[in-house]
Amino acid sequence: MLVAAVARAGPAAIAPGVVATPRVEATHATVVVIGDVMLGWHYDPQYRAGADPFRNLAPVLRAADLAIANLEAPLTGRGRAVKGKRFTFRVPVERARWLAQAGLRVVGLANNHIMDFGPIGLADTTAALRGAGVAWCGAGDNETDARRPAILEVNGLRVAVLAYNWTWPAGYQATAKRPGTAAAHPAWVAEDVRRARASGATVIVLYHWGQEKSHELRDYQREFSRGAVAAGATLVIGTHPHVAQGVERIGQAVIAHSIGDAVFGGARRRSEDSLVLRATIGAGGLERVEFLALQTSNEDTDYAPRIRAGADARPLLGQVRALSEKLGCALDDGTTDEGWPCLALSVSPPPGR
Repeated sequence: MLVAAVARAGPAAIAPGVVATPRVEATHATVVVIGDVMLGWHYDPQYRAGADPFRNLAPVLRAADLAIANLEAPLTGRGRAVKGKRFTFRVPVERARWLAQAGLRVVGLANNHIMDFGPIGLADTTAALRGAGVAWCGAGDNETDARRPAILEVNGLRVAVLAYNWTWPAGYQATAKRPGTAAAHPAWVAEDVRRARASGATVIVLYHWGQEKSHELRDYQREFSRGAVAAGATLVIGTHPHVAQGVERIGQAVIAHSIGDAVFGGARRRSEDSLVLRATIGAGGLERVEFLALQTSNEDTDYAPRIRAGADARPLLGQVRALSEKLGCALDDGTTDEGWPCLALSVSPPPGR
């Protein structure tokens, strides 16, 4: 249960639509993270027909105590597309409600599309999210604003979500005087993570990085993720490649280098190897992480991605296990409470066991 959310403006502010309640004794919380969400382009006819692209994912998101995604398009009808960029995305403002209705509570904005329609597009996006009661991180009016975490109280546990972008165009990154995304400079990330940890929060770091359509890591991914973990991050989760990449465990922290796409209205057939990450966090830190196989082909799902069941999940899960073994991480075959095949990693025992 999400009991209170502290907005990015500071600890005195409460996120819209969320009622603050007294802090309760910390128990544990389930966190679900999905990859790239872009609710435009080929989704437009689906929306006009009244279809819900989250209809298969919403039960998983709503069942979580905290659900997070990467929002990879501005919510705006204004502005001009950035010149010289092959793909520019934008989504009607009213579609912010789909995020909230699906159960998403935080979205990362640090990516290579959120500034496709300039500062006015970003301003419309944050206004729409605020109106829908969805918190955000990873972009803002300047670099200080962009680096602020979304901080939430979840079942008595404080959780901080930070998001960073390490993709082109470089002009999308915020500066002291320019709106944009939070750049993934290792020193900045370490400073931000330490500050969030000092507030007593469990820290989740989202990176938009890597090579599109590649299962292999770029060299800096391991360096950057280890730096975040050394500073105190519990979960590090990547997006942008549109495919799944390997998983690492560093002490009591877990790094998922890419979980791929989620609800993405791009081409009729998208890459199919994406993941849903589900983690259990307790007062003592990360306890368990599960990876569920996600079918994201718009052709096969009619623009409503679904969890892969039975034998349909095994090839992708086997591929992710092999990629993770190359990184020195052994993932176990498992089955979720719902009966879905998954890869599982037990990190630390729950308190009292």
